[in-house]
Amino acid sequence: MKNILLLFLLFFTFTSHTQNELRFSDSLRISLVTGAPSPHNLYSQFGHSALRVIDYKQQLDLCFNYGTFDFDAPNFYLKFLRGQLNYMLSVSSTAPLARYYQKEGRSLVDQEFLLDKSEQQAVAVFLEENYQPKNRFYLYDFFHDNCATRIRDIFEKNVEGFSYENAEVETYTFRQMLDLYVSGWTNFGMDLILGYPTDQEAGMRAQMFLPDYLMTNLTQFAKNDGRSLLDVARPLNNVQETAEVKTNPFSPMLAMILLFLIAAAVSFLAKEKAKKIFDRIFMTILGLMGLIMLFMWFGTDHWTTTKNLNVLWASPLFLLLLFKDWKFIYLIGLLGVVVVLLGWTFLPQQFHIAFIPILLAIALRCLDNLSWLPRK
Repeated sequence: MKNILLLFLLFFTFTSHTQNELRFSDSLRISLVTGAPSPHNLYSQFGHSALRVIDYKQQLDLCFNYGTFDFDAPNFYLKFLRGQLNYMLSVSSTAPLARYYQKEGRSLVDQEFLLDKSEQQAVAVFLEENYQPKNRFYLYDFFHDNCATRIRDIFEKNVEGFSYENAEVETYTFRQMLDLYVSGWTNFGMDLILGYPTDQEAGMRAQMFLPDYLMTNLTQFAKNDGRSLLDVARPLNNVQETAEVKTNPFSPMLAMILLFLIAAAVSFLAKEKAKKIFDRIFMTILGLMGLIMLFMWFGTDHWTTTKNLNVLWASPLFLLLLFKDWKFIYLIGLLGVVVVLLGWTFLPQQFHIAFIPILLAIALRCLDNLSWLPRK
């Protein structure tokens, strides 16, 4: 949803009328625009949602996009890292957006909202007010307040006859929904940094943080006085399906199995000097990972990275081994591994399957340093 090129496109294609105060006529067509996910980049792997407004009298065709931010904002990167960056509502012509998706090889579809004139005006007035400089900025939340959920909220609040009917869906956790869109090393990295709040169940309404699910759930369940809220989808470009990217054969599982085999060879075959070199590197990496997890937990406003149980095995305490070879650090590390392995199915956090070889590697090195493995 946070496609940087798309953000530049939208930000720098403002037409002259959108730089000033917006005022729509009473001859409108309002629709949901959904862009397909891209398998090429993390920032576009979840797709994109925008709100399209055609004003026939003024000959305007505009897209309202809640997924943009100001690169010139003070302390931009620090605010982004700490979850304190304000995103904003921007407005651009629809045609450049369609051309961009065509060039990317990603489908872009349009679905008209089935509203009467008074309902159209209610939504239009909201957008006019929301686009005012004092109102257009908001604190972004990937799961609860993003380019898709903002559109959902507009119609829940501004269409009097809005309701959900027969809203029974297969339930997933937020983490499981991310798993539908990312795989390989991206999925591995997300499971490292996201804490167990991400394992909360996402019901029908919460699922609409993803553009595909916004489109699907509004189409299937959203009603306006008992009638469908959205019309059928119509293409805005000539792309039917987004091409898939070949999977990287060097998967996280393969890499972690290789790590475990190296740790096993070191544990049972290497001399003490080689063991110490391996442990210095391995435990330092684990400790740094744990330190990053703690920072994301306590040093940022990202609720999704709090309560991360991966610190049980990627313990920041391993960094203390840089100063002295304390045995109790290895004991704590071993206990953390045991807790995760025994609690694999009932701990509140879902762990990536490729963590198992890492855990076994940690266990071997801790057991060896505690002299609990057979010595040569």
